[in-house]
Formats: sequence, structure tokens, C-alpha cells
Amino acid sequence: MSIQGVLAKTGVTALAVTAIAMAPLSASAAQVGTLTLQVTDCQTGQPIPAGYAYFSQTLFGAVAPIDNGVAGPVGLGRYRWQLTVTSPGYRPEERVIQGSGAATPVRTLALCLHHVKGSPVHLLATTYGVAVTCSPASGQLCNPPYSTPVSSADIVEVQFTAASTNCSAITLDFQMDGFDVYTSDQLGPGDITPVVDVGPVLPGTHTLTVQATGVTGGCNVGTLTSWGGSLTVWTVMPVGPTFKDQCRNGGWASFSAFQNQHLCITYVLTAGTHI
Repeated sequence: MSIQGVLAKTGVTALAVTAIAMAPLSASAAQVGTLTLQVTDCQTGQPIPAGYAYFSQTLFGAVAPIDNGVAGPVGLGRYRWQLTVTSPGYRPEERVIQGSGAATPVRTLALCLHHVKGSPVHLLATTYGVAVTCSPASGQLCNPPYSTPVSSADIVEVQFTAASTNCSAITLDFQMDGFDVYTSDQLGPGDITPVVDVGPVLPGTHTLTVQATGVTGGCNVGTLTSWGGSLTVWTVMPVGPTFKDQCRNGGWASFSAFQNQHLCITYVLTAGTHI
């Protein structure tokens, strides 16, 4: 789900506005109307490819995905937020931000994350070859859909490249565990979707489904007979706890790698994720 969708559910508005630079925020920072985050690796200065910015306060929270070093813009409302920025294999960075309740002032917050040496947690990109023959070929909706299991600790991002050998255009509907998460624009042969964030997900294995609908033109005269391409999925491995609270009150037993709560919490701290 997009950040706009997540924030809409919580009653917070996301505004697409141009941000200006500012000094790092602190607990006594000036009020912020709309916030964009620029997140980099503290050592290399390179953009953090993926992660999440968690906004939380007493009544509700929201999540903004990091896409190639950028999260937001996010309208904060008239609330005081605890901001936690995370990425696989990095220590989280925290700030306190006061929303102004208006669209302005507009600010950009530059943050860098410190890599945890030896962290077992890492971002994994997996590419699947997709070739589907519609059976029976009847109309434009192709059955069966393409489906694959996806395991991740939290992040799931997807991108599809239509095969250059497709002889007509298609649109794609993505589902995660049976819930709609993204519908593509029309894709001609060789076209590529944007990188779509469909997380965060609960640690474990999930089912990602992609279903094609044909578009009349080319070899398609009213019936889609086949389609294909490549599906790239970014996930976080290994799949384990990302918060210490997931280990407490018997939660450690949900992860087969641990024999007790202490080992579970040690894994979270060593992984350097949501400490």
C-alpha cells in the first residue's frame, strides 16, 4: 500500500510538494507542515535503497517506504511524532517531529544510517521468469494467474518487465495474500512498472500473485492467449524478528531458530534493525 493510502487510513494527509533543505530536527525543533526524508549510508553517502520510516504517536501511526533514498513527502497534521527510520543491516535513526497542522512549512530532513558490521540481515533481489498460457483462453482476463511464495522479514518490493516477445499490451493486478496491492498502467512489449512497495509484511512466507488482463491490439483481437516477462522481488533475509517485543511473552517460540527469549533478543540487537 502506498504512503498516501496508509496515511489516509490514519487521518493524516500526504501532500506532493517541493521540499527545501533544513538542519536535522530534534525534540525542540520548529513545527513542520510537510516532511520529505533523504536517507543515505553514513559511510558511503549512497542512497539507502529500501527501508521504512515509521511515524508513531499516541493515537495512531503511519509508514512511509524508502525508495532509493527518499521517503515522503508526508503531511504531519497537528501531531507530535516519534520518527524511526530503518533499513536492513543498519541501526535505526530516531527523531521527534512536531507537525504544524498545515501544509507549510515544508522541510527536507537529511538522515544517514550506520551499517552494522557483520549483520546477518540484508536486502535480497530475486528475479522470476514468468510465462503464462491462458487456459482456457476466453476473453481478456487470463487464468491461471502467476503465483510465487515470497519470504521476508518486512520489506517486499516488486517490479515487472513485460517480455519483448509479447505481441500485445497487458495490464497487471498484483495481490499479496489475496489482497489487492497494485494495478499497473498498460504495458507494451518491453515496458517496465515502477518499483512498487507492498510491505511492510509480517515476518514469514507470503503469496504474491500477478494476473494479466489483455488489451485489444497487435495479435489481441479480443482474447488474451498468453503473456510473460520477468518479475523482480526485493525482500529482507533472513526472516526473523525485527522488534525486541516480538521475542517477549513467548513470542520467541514463533521463530524456529531460537531456544529462548534471550537468543531471540540477541538476534534483533545483532541484526541492527529495529532496536
